[in-house]
Amino acid sequence: MTTSGPSARNPERLLTLLLVAAIAIAGGGCGGNVGDDPGDDDDTDDPDDPGDPVSIVCDDDTGEVPFLGPWGGEVTQIEPDPTNPHRLFALATGHLFRSGDSGATWLELSVPMTSGFFEIYSIAALDDGRLFVGTTDDVLLSEDAGESFRSVRGNLEQGGAQYPYAYGFSYVPGSVGRLWVSLLAFEVAPVWYLEDGSDDWVAWNTPAGSAMAGAYAFLDVLAIPGQGGDPSTILALWTNALLTDGGVICSVDGGETFEDCSSGLPDRMFQRARYLDGHIVLAGGHPVHDSFAGVYYTDDPMDSWYPSIDGWSSPVAHDVMQLDSGEFVAASYGQGLMKAATLNGEWEHFSDLGEHTVHALGKDVDGRLYSGVEQLGVFASDDGGASWTQSSECMDLAVVSDATLDPVGGTYLLAMSSLNSGMVVSGDGATDGWSHVDSLPPPRFSGVHIGESGNWYAVTDGPSGLYNDGLLASADQGESFEFIGPQFGQSMDHVNLRVIEEGDAQHLLVAGNYFWSYSFLKRSEDGGESWSDVWDYDTGTGSDTMVVDLIRLPDGGALIAAQWEGIHHVTPEGEGTVLAVPEIYEGLVTDIDWCPGEGETPYPDDPGRLFVSGVVDGNSGQVGMFLSDDGGLNWTELDPDGLDSHGPIFGAFYPADCDRLVVASVSGEIMSSEDGGATWSELEVGRPIEIHGATTVHHTDDLSADMLLYGLGGTLKVELTAVPQ
Repeated sequence: MTTSGPSARNPERLLTLLLVAAIAIAGGGCGGNVGDDPGDDDDTDDPDDPGDPVSIVCDDDTGEVPFLGPWGGEVTQIEPDPTNPHRLFALATGHLFRSGDSGATWLELSVPMTSGFFEIYSIAALDDGRLFVGTTDDVLLSEDAGESFRSVRGNLEQGGAQYPYAYGFSYVPGSVGRLWVSLLAFEVAPVWYLEDGSDDWVAWNTPAGSAMAGAYAFLDVLAIPGQGGDPSTILALWTNALLTDGGVICSVDGGETFEDCSSGLPDRMFQRARYLDGHIVLAGGHPVHDSFAGVYYTDDPMDSWYPSIDGWSSPVAHDVMQLDSGEFVAASYGQGLMKAATLNGEWEHFSDLGEHTVHALGKDVDGRLYSGVEQLGVFASDDGGASWTQSSECMDLAVVSDATLDPVGGTYLLAMSSLNSGMVVSGDGATDGWSHVDSLPPPRFSGVHIGESGNWYAVTDGPSGLYNDGLLASADQGESFEFIGPQFGQSMDHVNLRVIEEGDAQHLLVAGNYFWSYSFLKRSEDGGESWSDVWDYDTGTGSDTMVVDLIRLPDGGALIAAQWEGIHHVTPEGEGTVLAVPEIYEGLVTDIDWCPGEGETPYPDDPGRLFVSGVVDGNSGQVGMFLSDDGGLNWTELDPDGLDSHGPIFGAFYPADCDRLVVASVSGEIMSSEDGGATWSELEVGRPIEIHGATTVHHTDDLSADMLLYGLGGTLKVELTAVPQ
């Protein structure tokens, strides 16, 4: 019997709704794999037949540009289908997926949307086969396991707000069942219910002068059926706009009246409510501003709440569940899974998930456990949670923020980040060959690099009390990392860096931004023990500048691309010159690459060939591409027919051949030219992704390189060789 639809999303995502919306629009929103033909996936799962499991066949390594993975996505809810032991539903990065083989493979479902600003927040799979889906602008119902949907939003509305943001579900069965929903942003009422057989939602209105006056979002709702004819108990969890404070409202009369039920709770955000072993159990907290909470429970929400955090330092819980053994398990921020024998017992680290951030937990009718591990999708356990294996094949919504490759050893590193946490994974380039670098703690990671020395570098971008934002280095392939700066002061946030080894691990060159303001170039000659200033640049406009690329020149100088600044040429002596590209709007450069000339004189006397892409229309965001053969004095526009120019474009030259280059658009098209951009041909992509960035790694033979393209959906590799095959 389903009494509660687990419904808490990752609230850290609330602060990035506009960014997510932009990604959804660029990628086509929900309703099919990004840039993919739905026909590529062979899903023969019969929603009405709970017989044998059915797997999905997904293309991943065909074409000229192979897909490297990883499979995954930011899974924030896992909902087993109570009508089919093999079927699961999962929310990943705001999209809805279904598995017909107990989580082994996944198919993205096509969910209708009525606006471009669209994301899925919640799902509830009921015992009678109904599937409810809460989105930015609708409440949808499917009665065929997600094959089709119809709107049941009806009169659910938010006054002056444009969309309701249906953020949490809970269902109470009975002679007339009720589906409860909590809303993310509200102006009329935060909690509504819909009775079976009705098309009209009923609202509960916040009483005047209530403790929820500062409420911004209601993250979850829990409905508990009454016993022996007693009315149901209803709880709703609210938070403020900063996601730091919050509380609980409750009703013990079936939803007729509500009041504040936060007595005994810390003034923190709680994001998930469960009914476990006769207790109402909450999971919550937030890493920003040390807004820790963990797990709290009660038998009577009108009385008081009790903490369940013994043995748990800096507790932030995203979800909580009870095992068949009776033990309790919590999904944590940056501490993997925590386990306690009883709610008033002591919590301890549990399972082999290490220091992963886990967002969601689930259990199917056969007792198999599932967890939503940040960016790597779904993990499954058949031994009560002691060991876990990734179970995310064909789930193609992992968000990769940077990628690199060991030019000698062939190991790949990927940085994968969310708003307030992240991870670095290493692998051999196979879609299922990625593993978490356990020695790195859970803050965001905005960059990775592997030098010719074999050293690994990771750029952290907080929040963390362990070290300042900056550069971490490992001389033992990720077994351990040391923070090496560059230092700006205590707890300095938003330091964006690009790093290059200059011949060996002792000589490092970094470019970056301090607090999204001025750009800088620094050098270390002792492996990061100390740093010297080479150059800095302040526009004086207060614009949110960001370094997007760093190229070291043979003479020891550098080319730096920074948004709102353009292209800088910095000499070895630290003298900087802006290379103006008149066609690019206000210095909004998105990428650069440089191909060395054939002479032996230093740049710019021997300028080689320079590629740049950037915004050319400030209103539409259209991006153009240009080449220069004279060090940036004059530019020639490139215009590959068929390449999407409404978003960032990334380019790379082939080694030792400045006439050959590859360009890629945000929407996934990849094109190559053999004649300096005069003619173009499109490359066949194994599995398209939404491309957010590119890294070109040159091999030690100077005749070959790999262009790694990364973003929403994983990573692609374009092999660049000096001589055509």
